[in-house]
Amino acid sequence: MQFTKSLVSILEQSEYSEIERQDLTKLVDFFESQIAMEGKSKKESYELMLSQAYDDYMAIPNKISIGKQRELFKDISSSLYDDIWYEGEAIAYKSYEGEEFEAPIRYKSISARVDSKYIKLLQTLEKENPKIKIYVERMQNAGDFPMFYNLFGMLVDPKANWTENSDESHWRLIISLHLLTINEDQNRYLSLSEN
Repeated sequence: MQFTKSLVSILEQSEYSEIERQDLTKLVDFFESQIAMEGKSKKESYELMLSQAYDDYMAIPNKISIGKQRELFKDISSSLYDDIWYEGEAIAYKSYEGEEFEAPIRYKSISARVDSKYIKLLQTLEKENPKIKIYVERMQNAGDFPMFYNLFGMLVDPKANWTENSDESHWRLIISLHLLTINEDQNRYLSLSEN
C-alpha cells in the first residue's frame, strides 16, 4: 500500500528543528528495526507486534532491546526527549509476577508531556484522521499516553479486523513513541523485582 504522506513530510509540519525531526525519524527507524519480522512486510510486522502486545504485555520488552533503546535515548537531542517525555514518580506495590513487596517501592517512570510540540503535531494530523483527534484527547485527559488498549482499539475493530493501515506514517510515529514509552516503563518496573 502506498503511504499517503511520508514520515519526513509529516514531521515537516511540526515545530521541531531539523535535528529534532532527524531524531524522531531515528526513533521510528529503531522501533521498526526491533519489531521487523523475517519475511514480513512493515505493515505485517506492526500488526503482529501490536497483536502480540495486546495478548501479552511482555511481548514489548521481549522484542525491543532496552539497552539499545536507552543508548538511542542518550543519543537524541535533549530538547526532543524533554519535549516528548518527563520523569515522574510511580509507586509499585507488587512485582510483575504479582508478589507483594514488603513495602511500596517508589521509582521513576516516564510519561508524555501534553503541552508539547508532539501534541501540536498530532493536532495538525487529526484533521486528516479523526481517530488521531481521539488519541490526542485521551492523551490530554490522561496527562500521559492513553492506555495501550485504547490505541489498539483505534486500529482494530471488535472482530479483530484492522481498520487502520498501521504502516501509514502518522500511525508509525504514534505507535513507535507509544510502545517505546511502554518498553522503558515496563523495564523500569520489571527491574524492581531484581532489587
